[in-house]
Amino acid sequence: MFESKERLAEEIQGLLLTLQRESGAEEACLVDRKGVLFGTETAAPSLAAHLARHTEELFRLPETLKEDGPQEDLFEGWRGEGVLLAFINRKVALALGCPDPEGAKEAIRQPLEALSDRLFRWNASYRIDPKGRGLFFGSPSLDLVSVGAAPGERT
Repeated sequence: MFESKERLAEEIQGLLLTLQRESGAEEACLVDRKGVLFGTETAAPSLAAHLARHTEELFRLPETLKEDGPQEDLFEGWRGEGVLLAFINRKVALALGCPDPEGAKEAIRQPLEALSDRLFRWNASYRIDPKGRGLFFGSPSLDLVSVGAAPGERT
């Protein structure tokens, strides 16, 4: 119950690699509003670096999708295939750069729940939802967003 932050960080990194493998992603990263928390190495153009420059837009995405949709393409300029985003309590975003984001949703469900648990232990502030309510005994709020590459646009 009281694991060290270093041990939790190792478990988070391991779960990130599992999520990358299960989704078929070339890259996986975890981002909060301050920047990139964890990531996997890749030789491809870095999704983590792209999102680090666009954290404000990234965390507005779930709300704008409920309204009229985003006014700009968050992934414009990023050269990759599709992206699967998972927002955990809207405090942390998991980004998986994968060829079939929609198809990866079911494959990542179980490791995503384990990742949420470790993140909440690693940083207790992630337990609090955007309205300031604690989620100590419930399931995390998860918003999944698939962004598919338009044919010929991303390589």
